[in-house]
Amino acid sequence: MSTLILMVPKELYAFIQKQQKNGASEDDTVRLLRDNGWSKEDIADGLTAVAEGHLPDAQIGERVPLVPPEDLLRQTYIVIKKHIKPVLGVVVIFEVVLIILQMLAQTQPALSVLNQGGNLSVLSIIVSIFIILVSLGIQTVTALAILSIVEKETTIQEALATSLSKLTMGWTIVSLILFAVVGGIVLLVVPGVMIGVWLLFALFVMFDQHLNVFESFIQSRELTRGYWWALAWRIVILSILLGLINVGVDLVVSLLSQSVSYTDEFVLDMIISSVASVFTYPTSMIFILQLYKDIKEKNPVEDVGNTNFKWIVVALAGIGILSLFYSLSTI
Repeated sequence: MSTLILMVPKELYAFIQKQQKNGASEDDTVRLLRDNGWSKEDIADGLTAVAEGHLPDAQIGERVPLVPPEDLLRQTYIVIKKHIKPVLGVVVIFEVVLIILQMLAQTQPALSVLNQGGNLSVLSIIVSIFIILVSLGIQTVTALAILSIVEKETTIQEALATSLSKLTMGWTIVSLILFAVVGGIVLLVVPGVMIGVWLLFALFVMFDQHLNVFESFIQSRELTRGYWWALAWRIVILSILLGLINVGVDLVVSLLSQSVSYTDEFVLDMIISSVASVFTYPTSMIFILQLYKDIKEKNPVEDVGNTNFKWIVVALAGIGILSLFYSLSTI
């Protein structure tokens, strides 16, 4: 029976080969690779490939396993530690903007019925949708700035300039994904979950490969082909960790809010939630970035051309928008 030999990245193969030529021990090589975020499995495959003297190919019909969740988390920690100052700086800037936006929204008469349980006017619905879209825009700029800092080693100023230059496409991608997932959930939940995983890497593809909105959707779909369950499991692990942090935040707010007014409780909740987001948002972004880089390497996609998948996304997004309007109008 033939043994499955995993694909080895060329840069990993070349580094191990160079280390051996320089007389470095295997332990030193492994330590350096681990410090730079390589998983134990990748390192073992690389050492085997160099020992055999050639780059192995994956056995036809077999899927190359993705990096385990624990290694993804470790890689995420290493990346955050390396870029912690500029990444946290960017996130703090936009969290402050979001806090200001939320406080302004609470003071607008058009939205006052949201707190009174009355019927929303058309103006209230429009303003609500506008606030959602502006919030998505702010989160998109933050995400793109984080990608710029991590992938291009840019300063905060350069990262902001890069993210703003890509804002239109990034915002369109994020908005369509959100509404498509909502639309899919309206259609018996399962389509929403499926489309969410399929489009997981669309923003990363746009940033990395400079594709347009629909090309990014198609490329993300192709990248995830054959890996849906593996990706979903890793996202579940990430969601559980972030969920535990949010539970902790809720407990803190609950304890502190017992002796304050409703207004003070709202402000307190915003501030503490924003502090938590300073850590959870970059963690989720960089975790998915590491996952994207791994699957891009192990499941390379050739030019797939034009497909009908983009129209599925548009249709689901349309359903999501209509359902959102309906939900707001019945509050």
